[in-house]
Amino acid sequence: GATSLDGTDARAINASLGYGFVGEHANAGIAVKAYDFNYGIPAAPGDPEAGIRIDGRRTAISARSGIQLPGAALPYLRLETTVQDYTHDEIESDGAIGTNFQLRTQTLNAQATTAFGRLKGAVGVQGLFKQYAATGAEALTPAANSRGLGAFLYQELPLHRTADTGDNADHEGEAQLQFGARWDNYAIESRSGDPKFGPGRTTDFSNASGSLGINVPQRLSVTGFEGFDLAAEFSPSLTTLRIPVTEIGQLAAERMLARLAGETVPRALELEVELVVRESSARPAAT
Repeated sequence: GATSLDGTDARAINASLGYGFVGEHANAGIAVKAYDFNYGIPAAPGDPEAGIRIDGRRTAISARSGIQLPGAALPYLRLETTVQDYTHDEIESDGAIGTNFQLRTQTLNAQATTAFGRLKGAVGVQGLFKQYAATGAEALTPAANSRGLGAFLYQELPLHRTADTGDNADHEGEAQLQFGARWDNYAIESRSGDPKFGPGRTTDFSNASGSLGINVPQRLSVTGFEGFDLAAEFSPSLTTLRIPVTEIGQLAAERMLARLAGETVPRALELEVELVVRESSARPAAT
């Protein structure tokens, strides 16, 4: 009759539930997901790993909402959060739990558009939190908690006044002063307890960045030289003067060899160049 290899069976159960709401000025939604699994580790008879199974569970909850506040300094506010709990046990052949892994994760994101007169943009904060623990013979890293925080600000200020400076003013296509800033902090704390990992320790670092510029090409046209392919990947893509560098090199080598052979070659040679117009240049605005 047919035979089967021990440890090749598996079981998995998935379930999910969600609810959403959409109104005139607000929307919200929440979803809950659950995953339960159990599977064996294939091994030949007599193998020390024979009979080991993995039994685990994961539960995740996510929620988001948005609200419109016409006429306010924050016309639109969006909130998102997630919570996840994961754990699995490595069960030995005698039924005892050899190693247990746990990971809990939480995220929070809040973002809002801003409108302070002619100054418009966005502001937001972000958070990521993790709690990890492993116990047992195969726990290779110490238990640790980590935290990531971030905040950003981006604003645009039209450089020319218009008759309408309210929330409905349309500044698209105008020259604008653009500036932004971002701050991030990350920290991780390992927890002591298992002698093989030594005492716990904490480390953290922060990063800050900023930018300031004028939108291109409404206020300022920018062009490059030589026409390298990467110019098309910039934002905005870069207008460039494409120079036939390969042909220049070939002709230079040919003329050098000709002169070494005693031939007469012209002192000057004109080659065609190509202006590749992309997003970084435009016609001067009418005054």
